[in-house]
Amino acid sequence: GVANSVLQVFSLDVSQDCSTLGGQSLISVAGACVSSFYGEVYAAANMLILASEGYNYEESTGISTEYTYLFGMELRDASSAPHSVGVVKGHFLNSHSIDVKNDVLHIATTTWNSWRVPVRDAAETVVVQESRTENYIFTLQLPGTNGDEPGTMQQLSSLQLGKINEVFTAVRFFDNIAYAVTFERTDPFYVLSFD
Repeated sequence: GVANSVLQVFSLDVSQDCSTLGGQSLISVAGACVSSFYGEVYAAANMLILASEGYNYEESTGISTEYTYLFGMELRDASSAPHSVGVVKGHFLNSHSIDVKNDVLHIATTTWNSWRVPVRDAAETVVVQESRTENYIFTLQLPGTNGDEPGTMQQLSSLQLGKINEVFTAVRFFDNIAYAVTFERTDPFYVLSFD
């Protein structure tokens, strides 16, 4: 369907004394429909980032490729609000594959396979799996988190790592450094600096 799951964020202001609020609500609720059945939430200082897995079918090539769809929720005092959306090629490993620093989102993804439906005149269509993995680290600029500029995350850069059939098995971000390990028969170890 159009929406396979719903993301809801419930916010409580626990600093308030319940007896002094009278009839005011203690909870604020914000949410959105997402296109994937699986997601991971990453919490930053003033944002929640939901990363959900999905596919994108390109009719002109007949290829369906893995993508990660990103949805940002801005945290404001005791409430939250939908803020920004983005998309990158590949699927993420886990919440350690995501980091936000100074309104820049870093994410590491792997494309496992592309699926191609050959365009033929025959009545029978065969789906072909093209076995090729690719690993990426993307940086995306988040729109301003002051509530004035919600919108689309803009891709600043991407870097492809590893060789064919290697996949990310571990990724960690620390400040302006990323550590990544890929695996096939050996374990290459990458250290990246974001300047």
